[in-house]
Amino acid sequence: MRKCVGMAAALVAATVMAASTIEKAPAFEKVPAQAKKMLKGAVGKPVETGLVFANGQYIRPPYRVARIGTAIYINDIQVTDQIQPWRKFLATQPGYTGNVPAKANDNGGEAKSLDELFADDEPEQAKGGSAVEEPFSPNAKSAALLREIDEYRTDVQRKLRAGNICFFGSRYARVIVEPRLAKGLLAALPEAMRDAEDGVDLETRVRAKGFVFLNRTLCMDLVDHRPDYLKLIDRRKHLQELERLEEIEKRNAQERGR
Repeated sequence: MRKCVGMAAALVAATVMAASTIEKAPAFEKVPAQAKKMLKGAVGKPVETGLVFANGQYIRPPYRVARIGTAIYINDIQVTDQIQPWRKFLATQPGYTGNVPAKANDNGGEAKSLDELFADDEPEQAKGGSAVEEPFSPNAKSAALLREIDEYRTDVQRKLRAGNICFFGSRYARVIVEPRLAKGLLAALPEAMRDAEDGVDLETRVRAKGFVFLNRTLCMDLVDHRPDYLKLIDRRKHLQELERLEEIEKRNAQERGR
């Protein structure tokens, strides 16, 4: 009996140890405070369609797609690294040498909300840190870099408006699922997330359904946010109800046209 108890305890310990060694997705590269201050931001109108995941976390609509400094945020959540690094903007300045002093205990000036970010006040610096900024004045070259980031933001907004599913990750390239496939993926993904033992198992399950574009690391991120499957089921029911109402309206319009 003692031997069985000991084996069970060892198995539990091994399971806990294995779970603790699972590599979590690293945070996206922080946007420097000076980039936020000098480049400000841009935000589009709320989008009700599409789906967004950031490092496996499901973000509920409506979606406010914003550029904050050099990165993209959706509903105040950063979903990309810097699209164009701030150092490239500094490199457009006359006499820039690339020797940017390090900031002590700099937290990147992370804004809590878009309203806070777009305020005129300078972001509060980290305790014990000092704000060391390089001279920067907008010019044609920096405007071209900024235009690339804004075009990226506009592209994300357009894809969501069209009903795409967008997976953003700090360890893999962005994955875009077009509307026809998105509907089929939403039909299978929630239950697959619920039942999968781990990321490898989830990858196997979705590939068996024909969705070979979800790589293993992405699947690991999804399993790390397994409880989100309930939110996805709710979203699926909502979309199905909208589709049903649209079909009824279409039939009614046809009847009225006769």
